[in-house]
Amino acid sequence: MMVTQRGTESCGSASPFRAILRFIQAEFLLESSPELPPIGITTVCSLPCSIAIVFKHSRYSAMLDSPDRVGKVPPEWGKTRARLHAKLKLSMDQSTSSRVAGSASPPEQREAARNELWLHISFVLLTFVTGLVDAAGYLALGRVFTANMTGNVVLLGFAAAHVSGLSVVRSLTALGFAGVGGILAGRLEGAFRLKSRRKWLAVVGSVETCLLIIASLVALQSFSLHSLSGSAELALIALTAVSMGVRNATVRHLGVLDITTTVLTLTVAGLSSESSLGGGTNPRWGRRVIAIVSMLSGAFAGALLLRVSLASVLGLAAVLTAIAAGIHSSHTPDTPAPPQAS
Repeated sequence: MMVTQRGTESCGSASPFRAILRFIQAEFLLESSPELPPIGITTVCSLPCSIAIVFKHSRYSAMLDSPDRVGKVPPEWGKTRARLHAKLKLSMDQSTSSRVAGSASPPEQREAARNELWLHISFVLLTFVTGLVDAAGYLALGRVFTANMTGNVVLLGFAAAHVSGLSVVRSLTALGFAGVGGILAGRLEGAFRLKSRRKWLAVVGSVETCLLIIASLVALQSFSLHSLSGSAELALIALTAVSMGVRNATVRHLGVLDITTTVLTLTVAGLSSESSLGGGTNPRWGRRVIAIVSMLSGAFAGALLLRVSLASVLGLAAVLTAIAAGIHSSHTPDTPAPPQAS
């Protein structure tokens, strides 16, 4: 399906809603074709801005073309319509050229785009798991973070100042075993990365899943959060910290922008500083918002599930991590991963 110039120019005479519907049809390729590439995240995220341009162009055109307003509208309205028309035509021309270029791309490129999309989906799941794990750590394991080491270092400082309810031992345990997880991730990368990217990610996901399963089994020994012994608390902190440390180091080596799965500070900073209000162009804003919402949802779900049991939170985290590992096994090319940039 092609977006024609005639279709662009006719946006003025049609109602705004028909124009928007026509643009959505063009942008999302409702007339599907096996030769065309899948929808990308950039397309989805640019849609609201494009719809706004279509709506404003149609509104100005309706006012200018109305017989009741002939000779009564300011000349600036005509200039505004012309400017919006040029912007709309440029948007649709770029959409058409990208579709044509994508349809002519070899199957390998389309397959790589699909694999990249699945990788992002798995990262969304892992970001949700981070919310679950930190909910378990802070609310059930003595106010400690085992995924977010930035927050854990801050809590360690508070504990060193003898703030009530915090523990230097628990915070140091989380920090130390997160480092152990990073060392383990480095060893796994050295063993598998240059041989098979698929096997590397599958092994890392399996290790994280097994650690979370063991943690959930340890949590099953206690019927309530208050009946956890000190040694059981430290064991759960260590197990979850190692699993998150393995993942943190692996995601860092993958280098996917704006989805680190455990840290949102730079994501929030990028979302605000590169927004329209900050003078930017809103790059990857959809991906950034999804990362924030995923971790928020995971923390909310974890807090609710803790009313049932700690084991249910860690069990759900293990299941979702296993699903993400399965995505890596199914949608990651079985080729050596490229060397990490220094």
